[in-house]
Amino acid sequence: MPKLKCCICKKEIIPNKIGWGRGNNALPVKDGRCCDECNWSVVIPARLKKVKMDKKELIKRLKECENKGNEDAHIEADELLLQYIDDKEITTIWNKISSKFWYA
Repeated sequence: MPKLKCCICKKEIIPNKIGWGRGNNALPVKDGRCCDECNWSVVIPARLKKVKMDKKELIKRLKECENKGNEDAHIEADELLLQYIDDKEITTIWNKISSKFWYA
């Protein structure tokens, strides 16, 4: 069997402890197989970044929810907030939206 090369770093893919030598799915970085090192340092962070929208986009979406001011917007804001639950700036914006909804 020919040795596989990582599609990211181009190094040979070394079999892991259990003998798996086919590497990892490199999507969304590249279409191919990658080594364990690139999987942990490049691919997994890229996947997490796709899942968690960036903060500027989140603030924009929260402000859109605030402007709508209805129950659906409040639910959407709650779901968006879960991505940044420990972020003080985001929590402040959410509290503002929440108070408009509950105390209007």
